[in-house]
Order: sequence, then C-alpha cells, then structure tokens
Amino acid sequence: MGLTAVVQGFKLSVAKLDDFLKANGLNPIEGYHPFPDEAADIAKLFKAKGVNCEVKIFVPHVTGFSRSHHLFVCYDWLYVLASRDIGGELQKPVPPTFEDMRQSLQAESSVSRYVVCNDENESSWIPEELIRRNTVNQPL
Repeated sequence: MGLTAVVQGFKLSVAKLDDFLKANGLNPIEGYHPFPDEAADIAKLFKAKGVNCEVKIFVPHVTGFSRSHHLFVCYDWLYVLASRDIGGELQKPVPPTFEDMRQSLQAESSVSRYVVCNDENESSWIPEELIRRNTVNQPL
C-alpha cells in the first residue's frame, strides 16, 4: 500500500544521492524506496556527516515500470491516512547542519514542504489515529 506524506526537506536527484552513498560505502538506491535497513544506514551516514537531526528519504511513486529520478531528503514529516488537519504541523526550523548538507549535495531546491505519494511498504507503520482509537487504557 502506498503512503501519502507531507514532508519538509529538499528535492534531490537520485543520481546525486546515489553518488553520495557510493562515495561513502553504501549501495545506491537507484530510484527505489530504500528497505528499512538501508534507510537506517542512510540516516546513520547523514548523522556521521554531522547532520544533527533525524533524516528520512522519500521516493515519489511513479506509475508503470519507470523509477523516479528525484527524491526528497527530509527532516520532518507526517503521514496522511485519508485526510488530516495539518495546521501547525511541520513547523521545525531548518537545522543548520541539514542546510549545510543540502548545499553540499547541490540540491535542486531549497528546503520547503512537499506532498509526496510513495510506494513505501512499511507494514509496521500504523497511523497514530488508529493506535489511539484502538488502544485500551490499562489501569496501573
């Protein structure tokens, strides 16, 4: 099942991220959404390069047999199940180290907010609304 996310980050070509990953000993993602272990390794690499915030890669879904040529490197995001009020969300200031990384990767955009539909297949992700609705308060 694909997911829709509202993200805050920058747009980057897949080729530039792949070059960065290969130069640092990781496998390129080649336009595919990274598997959870790959995503964790990418996040660790950004931390090792001095980025002091959580980082996640979002690859937009492309129909057919094509792969996306661009992706989004993000430091803040939220998932949208069917609809969601996003007023007051994604208000974190851009971490200076994240901006430094954006410039060093020669990103195609500045940091902004985007809506991304991707083919992320994280079966472990459950929307917070469903968790709250289906959680029984346990007595202490």
